[in-house]
Amino acid sequence: MAEQSIAPVCKTGGRKAYLGASPSLGTHNALLQSKGLPRVRHRLWRGPSPSLGTPSLLRYSQEFLYYLYMEKASEESMESPSMMTYVIGAVLIVAVVSGAWYFRSKSATKPMVEPTGQPVVVTTPASEPITKLGCDQQYYNPKVAFPEYYLSVEGGDISTAKSVSCEFSVSVDGKEVGNTTVTSPLTPAPERGGSTFRCTTQSMKLTPNVSTVVDVVLKDDLKANSSCSATFTFQ
Repeated sequence: MAEQSIAPVCKTGGRKAYLGASPSLGTHNALLQSKGLPRVRHRLWRGPSPSLGTPSLLRYSQEFLYYLYMEKASEESMESPSMMTYVIGAVLIVAVVSGAWYFRSKSATKPMVEPTGQPVVVTTPASEPITKLGCDQQYYNPKVAFPEYYLSVEGGDISTAKSVSCEFSVSVDGKEVGNTTVTSPLTPAPERGGSTFRCTTQSMKLTPNVSTVVDVVLKDDLKANSSCSATFTFQ
């Protein structure tokens, strides 16, 4: 059956009245499309057809359009997330990124130092004026949680020298159990009238709780030689 078209209205008793049959579903859809609203699949009017004694078609259509407009607005507000949801999400993202950047920058500023125990020092001569190549002190540092040790020697040389090589020889009961050589640059020490150096080995695997002799032979770039020795019981 074809949809009915809207019938004309006339003025009766000072107001408009509907002439003809009740407005059809097609009529409502035409009105909705003129307002930019979606088509509907049901009729709102449940009573008898509008006639001369009922509210006019114009008022009826206005109320019908207002009802559908509010219904559409309610559905869109329920389906779409509110602006507050977006704001809270953005704040949380900024907080997470800022926290990650802060902790990363804090960790980056801390130097990575290999854990070692307290140094055990054996001194030779005290800090006196430097007149030739020689040792000031020998010591070692244990490597935490490993039976390994860092061996070190500090000393001085005349100011014209540029570098010193330190040859370490480790022995137990007269038998050599390890050796290594380290080269160190010289640092000016004008208060002592010369330069100073420090040589430290890589960690060496040595037997703890045993009397161990560490001999060091020094050589500088001017062909000068010197040596020193110390006895340790590694802990």
